Amino acid sequence: MPKIGFVDCLSNAFDSFELATVIIEKNYAGTTLQRLTAPEILKIPVCAKKLLVGDADAVVVFATAVPEADYDSLHLLLEKTIDLEVAHQKYVFYCVVSEEEFSSQADFEIVASKRLDGVFDLVLKSLHSPAEVSNQIGTGMDFSMFASLAAGGANQEQTQSATPASPAMPASTNEEAGKSLF
Repeated sequence: MPKIGFVDCLSNAFDSFELATVIIEKNYAGTTLQRLTAPEILKIPVCAKKLLVGDADAVVVFATAVPEADYDSLHLLLEKTIDLEVAHQKYVFYCVVSEEEFSSQADFEIVASKRLDGVFDLVLKSLHSPAEVSNQIGTGMDFSMFASLAAGGANQEQTQSATPASPAMPASTNEEAGKSLF
């Protein structure tokens, strides 16, 4: 039974946990979600670490963002998260919805549901069937974290926000490799 940690943020425009729960129950039976809400966007890595140290197989971070205001913070989060992935040899996926992509809660739910479903599909394939992830090469699906922000929401149909799968590697002790940022 896969266990996915779910991190959201107090600053998100709307609560997405109920949407995530409905998607998991409907499309991914047997998968459970454990939620932690970050009190601010820069606390997301701490929440992800708590879930990774616990029994989560992977973590999905859901954030809404204002492109110009949050872009630098999101890049910092990604950098911190890579250290967590390497240290714990587990994945953290980001699902980012730009606030330019919706004007109402109904619009938000449509965009967020579609994006969350794509991210959960990728998470479960990454955990249990890496060959299926490889089969998606060349399909035109864009799972880059900031695709919707970089495009200003222009490619809403194609964009699925998540960190790309990175190989699990042991933390380096070589000083030239640098120290962990987290």
